[in-house]
Amino acid sequence: MNPIARQPTSRTVINYTLAGAAFGGLFPLGAWVLDALTHDAAWSLATIWRLHLTNPLHWIIDSAPFVLGVFAYQIGRREQAEKAWRENEERYRSVFEDSPISLWEEDFSGVKAYLDRLRQDGVTDFREYFEKHPEAVTHCGTLVKVVDVNTATLTLYGARSKGELLNNLERVFTPESYPIFREELIRIAEAKTVYAHEGVNRTLQGETLHISLRWSVVPGYEATFARVLVSLIDITERKQAEGALRESELRFRNLFENSPDAVFVEDFEGKVLDVDRFKLFNDTFGHDAGDALLRELGNFLRAHIRGEDVACRYGGEEFMLILPEASLAVTRERAEHLRDDIKHLHAQYHDQPLGAVMLSQGVAVFPDHGSTGEAVLKAADAALYRAKREGRDRVVVAG
Repeated sequence: MNPIARQPTSRTVINYTLAGAAFGGLFPLGAWVLDALTHDAAWSLATIWRLHLTNPLHWIIDSAPFVLGVFAYQIGRREQAEKAWRENEERYRSVFEDSPISLWEEDFSGVKAYLDRLRQDGVTDFREYFEKHPEAVTHCGTLVKVVDVNTATLTLYGARSKGELLNNLERVFTPESYPIFREELIRIAEAKTVYAHEGVNRTLQGETLHISLRWSVVPGYEATFARVLVSLIDITERKQAEGALRESELRFRNLFENSPDAVFVEDFEGKVLDVDRFKLFNDTFGHDAGDALLRELGNFLRAHIRGEDVACRYGGEEFMLILPEASLAVTRERAEHLRDDIKHLHAQYHDQPLGAVMLSQGVAVFPDHGSTGEAVLKAADAALYRAKREGRDRVVVAG
C-alpha cells in the first residue's frame, strides 16, 4: 500500500499528537514549526504520514532536515518582508521630509475613540453637539498627537526646530483655527476619511497665515484613525490680493454711486473686425496678440484722460470711463475725440502690425439717464450696443 495514500488510523493520529507534543517540548518553537508545516507546505501531512509516527523520537530525528528547512524558509520570508517594510518606510520618510509642502503626520485614534463613545451615549447630530458644547472641541484638541512634521512646516511657521514648533502649538492654532478643527471632528464622526478647507493659523512670530488644508487618513488605518496625513498650502498672498481687489471694487463703487459723473462705455474693434468677431481676431493673431492690443488700448485711454477721470476694463473688449463733473455735451465731445484719435494707434505684436482700431461708444450722464450709478451704467451699456447695431465706429447717447 502506498504509505502516502493510506488514511491515518486513530493510532497514527495519537502518535502524531504525541510527536507534536514531544517536538514542542524539546524545542520552544516546535508547535510553531508544526503549524508552519500544516499551513505553508501542502505536502507536509503526506510527509508526516509517511514517517514512522509510532515512534515520536524516530519522527523527530527523521524529520529534522525537513523541519529545519521549513523553519529556515519561514525566517527568510519574514526577513524579506521586514526588509521591504523598512525600504518602504525609508522612501516614505524621504518624500515626507523633502516635500516642498507643509506635511503633518498625526494620530487621531484618541479623538476617534472619544467620538465613538459620544455616539454610544446617544449623540447623533455632532454639529449641533459641538455648537452646544464648545468645550468638547477643545478637549478633542488635547487628544490629537502630532507624530511628525517636515522641514517645509518649520519654514512656514518660522520654527528653528521640530521641538520648538511642537512645544508652542498654542501660538499656532488661534481661536480662528477652531472652526476648521470642528469641521474635521464632524467629518470623523461621519466616518469620512478626507477633508479639505481654508482657514487661518499664526506663525510663531505672530504673523497671520492663511492656509489651504487637506486632511486624509492613511490607507489601512480607517478603523482607528491612528495615522492621519495633513498637508498645508500657504495662500496668504492670494487672500491678500483678494482683499485688495475687494477694497478697490468698494472704492470704485463708492465713487460711482456718490458722484454726479458722466459715464461712457467703449468697445473697440480691429480693422474689418467687430466685437462679435473679436474671437476671430484672437484666432488669427493669437491670444497673446489680443492681450497686447488690449494693453495698448488701456495705455491710450490713460494718456487721453484727466487726472480725476477713471478708466477701467469693463469686461472682455469693453472699457469704461467715469468723467467727474462733466456735462453731456463735454462728454460727447470727448468721446468723439477719442474715436478719431484711436485710429492713429498702430499696435504691433512681435513686429507684426495689428491693424487700425475703431471705437464704438455709448454715453450716459447722471441724473439725466438714471438716478443711481447702476442705472447710468446700464443706460451707457445699452447705448453702446445701439452704436454697434447701427454700424459701429460711432458715439451714441443714451435715449
